Amino acid sequence: MSYRKPYLLGAALIVLGAAVLRSFFATRTPPAPATPERSRAVVCSGPTSDGRYLVEWRSEPSPVPLNRDFTLLVRVQPRSETEVLGVDLVADARMPEHDHGMLQTPQVTRLPSGEFLVEGMRFHMPGRWVIRLEVRGRHQSAQETSIHVAP
Repeated sequence: MSYRKPYLLGAALIVLGAAVLRSFFATRTPPAPATPERSRAVVCSGPTSDGRYLVEWRSEPSPVPLNRDFTLLVRVQPRSETEVLGVDLVADARMPEHDHGMLQTPQVTRLPSGEFLVEGMRFHMPGRWVIRLEVRGRHQSAQETSIHVAP
């Protein structure tokens, strides 16, 4: 009867291990599902090269898709009270590692809210793209943001 003791011990360890794992996973709370706003919203902001303006933008859809048109909603704010905000915006994007830009020219429209709508953006290749938003007014300045577009 001594040959049964190792088998019984092994079976007892398996049952005990299964019970521990079951209780561990039963008490764990699954993570809350991500809401579309939280998981997909991308907002980028930063000062222009001369520091006169703060440029904030978000894309729609977000994240930026590959080889599909997307738009940017851009807000330009002066960083000092002496700056006048009568500015225009020019948008472009380039792939510095490949030394080329987009295959189409985006169109910029000023909205009644004072924000800018940039339509016709399209990244036709995966990789690092640099979005350049040029603020033109009394002073000309630019803000660049580097983003990676996955295949």
